[in-house]
Amino acid sequence: MNLFKMLGNLGNLSKIQEEVQAATQELSKMEFEGKAGADMVIVRVNGAQQMINCTIDPKLVEDNDRELIEDLIVSATNSAIVEAKQKSAEYMQKRLGEQLDMPDLSGILGNLIPKP
Repeated sequence: MNLFKMLGNLGNLSKIQEEVQAATQELSKMEFEGKAGADMVIVRVNGAQQMINCTIDPKLVEDNDRELIEDLIVSATNSAIVEAKQKSAEYMQKRLGEQLDMPDLSGILGNLIPKP
């Protein structure tokens, strides 16, 4: 995409804002999963990166190892958040590209996503 076409898109900021807001609302309904400890802890987050569910295998609780459980919850949550950020960036890129004929923003969005 050339610079003039990209600048033309920026002239329509209200449409871009509406599209980003609609995409953000859709993302908040999507769910992403992170697992740890051979799937003994499974955490689900939404596209707004809010934890919505945490499942802990009963065997893990029976072992009564509080520190291990805490570590696995943190690990599974971080994994789910990384997935949510990656998938959200991909979704936003695709949606803005399709709806607004925006250039490939993956380089910019990729810099905002932490590496696993």
